[in-house]
Amino acid sequence: MPPEAYESEIRKEFKESEEQADAVLARYPLSGFGSAGEALATVRTDHSWSVPTLDTARLMSRWTPTRMFEFGERDTASWAGFPELSFEPRASHMSELPFLFDLKPPLYEKLTEKQQRLGTRMTRTWVDFAGSGTTDRPDFRSGGHVQSLTSGPWKRTEFAKDHDYAFWKNLH
Repeated sequence: MPPEAYESEIRKEFKESEEQADAVLARYPLSGFGSAGEALATVRTDHSWSVPTLDTARLMSRWTPTRMFEFGERDTASWAGFPELSFEPRASHMSELPFLFDLKPPLYEKLTEKQQRLGTRMTRTWVDFAGSGTTDRPDFRSGGHVQSLTSGPWKRTEFAKDHDYAFWKNLH
């Protein structure tokens, strides 16, 4: 996406309110990103995915033990046969799938050894949890813990802050 298309894409996404579009453009200025595609992807992720995901975890945790993770690996496999993106793909919708499943025909580029190790760790963690029902990962009720799954140490994220939750919840 060319840089000059960013503002019009935001205005199209928030066409119900010029005020909202102005607020989003001020909060997510193109100058803060490496490309217009990266800026738009960040807006869409924070607005359309992160807010409802966090709301759902908060609601579920009222009634049942809830664990929440965010696949946060920066070095992810690219879609097989697609042109290179104008920005680093990082973790995006479905990017964890090649770490967990052998997808046929290949939908993603082949994983590196480092990526394969992360996939093995994720699979083992979930299989162990499914088998025993126990985990050393904190429950969401213990302060809204969201686990970041990366090839490095798995640690707590600042999920609400990282995805500008307060901004989106207060956008009118």
